[in-house]
Amino acid sequence: MKVNSLKTKVSNILQEDIAYADDDQRLVARIIWDSMNNHDISAKELLQNMFIYKKYPKPKSIERCSRLLQEKYPGLRGKNWVQRQKKSEQAKNNINKRLI
Repeated sequence: MKVNSLKTKVSNILQEDIAYADDDQRLVARIIWDSMNNHDISAKELLQNMFIYKKYPKPKSIERCSRLLQEKYPGLRGKNWVQRQKKSEQAKNNINKRLI
């Protein structure tokens, strides 16, 4: 899958339902589900198609694309983004206090 088409798909899904912005696994599942031609396959076939035959986008690529889009377009960030940033800032301050 080309990067631009993946970026477009991720962007459309994030715009459609912001809940995907807070859950990478859900986003990955949705992208792969939408990429599948046949939804009536076994787990073994799905995994083979993903990792051996590389028919679907890589989960890490989907997650990275989501992060880049959310960085560029703040409106695509999920509800938990502010909480995660506060928690990150607190952890950073705690580490800095211990190092000083």
